[in-house]
Amino acid sequence: YHFSPERHDFNSPNNSVVDSLVFNSEHYAFYRKLIEMRRANSVLSSGDIKFITAKGKLLIYSRSDDNTTIYVAFNLSNMPTNVKLPCKSNLVDLLDGKVF
Repeated sequence: YHFSPERHDFNSPNNSVVDSLVFNSEHYAFYRKLIEMRRANSVLSSGDIKFITAKGKLLIYSRSDDNTTIYVAFNLSNMPTNVKLPCKSNLVDLLDGKVF
């Protein structure tokens, strides 16, 4: 891919600050993984949604149907956090396959 320079400081008199745009293969691979995860788990698109936590920079919700419940957690802070989920079975991280 080839991208033209993008100017992002439009308040600068000569608009001299330039962002270099390049294809980010790491981001691309991550988004492909998320898309495949959604395709493999229809509950992520069509399941009932229940918000569990929406506090500060932490958001946790679940999507579920009659057979499956998937918990989705976003931690937008710079620090790791521990959370308790309302479930009694083992959990599998769909991004890396780890079992909790």
